[in-house]
Amino acid sequence: MSISMFIGWPGTGKTQTMMDMVAAQSSLHRFFIVDRADEWGILAWDDNGNQIRNPRWRGAQLPIYTIPPEILDLYLAGKIDEIMRWFEEQPQSGMLTFLYPWTGVQVADLALKVGGVVYVDDEIDLEAEHSSWKLNPMREMVHRGRHLPNYYGQICEAHIYGASRRPQSIHPDLTAIANQAFVFRVAGALTLNRFRSDSWIEDDEWDVIRNLPNLHFKHWPSNEYHIVKDAFTRTKNREGKLKK
Repeated sequence: MSISMFIGWPGTGKTQTMMDMVAAQSSLHRFFIVDRADEWGILAWDDNGNQIRNPRWRGAQLPIYTIPPEILDLYLAGKIDEIMRWFEEQPQSGMLTFLYPWTGVQVADLALKVGGVVYVDDEIDLEAEHSSWKLNPMREMVHRGRHLPNYYGQICEAHIYGASRRPQSIHPDLTAIANQAFVFRVAGALTLNRFRSDSWIEDDEWDVIRNLPNLHFKHWPSNEYHIVKDAFTRTKNREGKLKK
């Protein structure tokens, strides 16, 4: 069981960083991706309304599959046996996107039942709320760790990649035992207090964190700072200058 958290304001680069990490491991793991805004597919739309290859995905063609609508119908009907048989016939690695109207809680629940899955949610604060945490399937992932049975009773690991604009919006179970965190630009006293509570930054780093340029982040626990390659512009070097 591992938890990776990505925290930052909109446009700072947290989703791009998540996508880079998922793509790098797509041949090794099966990822269940909550894709509320249809941003994680292999195709996207340009400014002229033309469909193009999604520029957020770099490199070679990636194994991305969209869950068909009938699987949600089976889930809502409680026909889990049929769903499990369907997943047994699918590739055991790659990225599976769950489009609206799937909710994150439903996808997390299905990840528990299938087992051996990485749950990916770039708005995890919508699902990991304090008020409903006791009934949240992610709580099972966090608290049972490597002793997590799937639908058939087989012991399987489950992992979480989650992003949010504000760490204080997420239940502390997720952040307190995270294995790693990617901290982009944020601000506010409540955010600082949460970072202190989770020991992700030192107080003398706060001015740096709240003034980070877009695509810059601090990685915890290595305490190293990095720059993300922008999917839409030229690559920046470590000094933040654009390469030609």
